[in-house]
This record gives sequence, C-alpha cells and structure tokens, in this order.
Amino acid sequence: MELVDKVKRLTNEGLTKMVEHIQSVLPGSITDLENDKIQIKVDEFDKVAFGKISDFIDELLINDQPSKRQRT
Repeated sequence: MELVDKVKRLTNEGLTKMVEHIQSVLPGSITDLENDKIQIKVDEFDKVAFGKISDFIDELLINDQPSKRQRT
C-alpha cells in the first residue's frame, strides 16, 4: 500500500502521532503553514527514514482497528 493511502486511513489521533514521530525522526522536513496546517516534505526522507515512518504508520493502522471480539 502506498504511503499516501496509509496516511488517508489514519484517524485524527493517528495523524497527530505520525506528525510527532516525523518531527522526532526528521524535524527539518515539517513546515508550519497558516490555519493550523503543516507541510511534510517527503522528498527529504532518505530510504531508512521513509521505512521507519512507513512502519510506524502501519503500527498505527493496526492499533486503530476496532476489536473483533464480541462481548458476552
């Protein structure tokens, strides 16, 4: 799955965690814009950083899945 598709599936909480993670891995790749928006310069990710961020997003998506257990 492409990174953009994964990001689109994140919840607001997941997006916040992703941004915090990117800030810790590559702080220079994020620019604050107007109206509480940010720009993430994915072009600045090297292969290792891209892999770490992609893996982190995968974990967020797995953890955001609703539990399939039925209540008894």
